Amino acid sequence: MNMIGCLDTPSSGRYLFEGYDAGTLARHQRALLRRHFLGFVFQGFNLLSRSSALENVELPLIYWHRGMAQAERRERAMRALRQVGLAGRERHFRPASCPAASSSARRRARDRHEPRVLLADEPTGNLDTKMSREIMELTEAS
Repeated sequence: MNMIGCLDTPSSGRYLFEGYDAGTLARHQRALLRRHFLGFVFQGFNLLSRSSALENVELPLIYWHRGMAQAERRERAMRALRQVGLAGRERHFRPASCPAASSSARRRARDRHEPRVLLADEPTGNLDTKMSREIMELTEAS
């Protein structure tokens, strides 16, 4: 996942992404590829405990969509929260305050920025069957 996501570079061989040899790109160039084309759902979701659910979902949009108006970022974040069943919990501050929400659902909402490629590390590993299907449907819709 790190290699495909241009987080690491190959020690040998070539890895082409969108026509670019990822192994020869400078760090900032790989960052641009990630920003414009890639989305990640890591196993560890790394939510900021002092930020609300809405702020945690909105944060990646600030990095990936520089120049996007705050109102549009907020609307995208609200839509992502609704999609994973967190409507009405936008102001909650800790994952424990959202007991019905799975960690994978929160990760999915946080990392959603409508990338061309979504790399996911066990996005449904800790979910029941029903929630797993819902998350996979969201992933397929991306």
